[in-house]
Amino acid sequence: DLFKQLDVLLNPPKEYYTGMVKFYNAQRGWGRIGFLKETFIPFTKPANITTPIEEGMHVAFKISENEKGEFAGELAFTP
Repeated sequence: DLFKQLDVLLNPPKEYYTGMVKFYNAQRGWGRIGFLKETFIPFTKPANITTPIEEGMHVAFKISENEKGEFAGELAFTP
């Protein structure tokens, strides 16, 4: 996809992005992070996170990709 290739050239990926948890379903263990104005990216709770995740929490993350598309990986919750 030409537009995706151009976007990567014009806007190189950051090491880490920052955002805020906009939605989280504790029973299913997944949610969405809002970042870059009104962009949302899905995430799943990492096994090493023991604190409860709540809407409004700040998070740093890397954007990863799998067969379902892009998602937030390597989550680090910040104060």
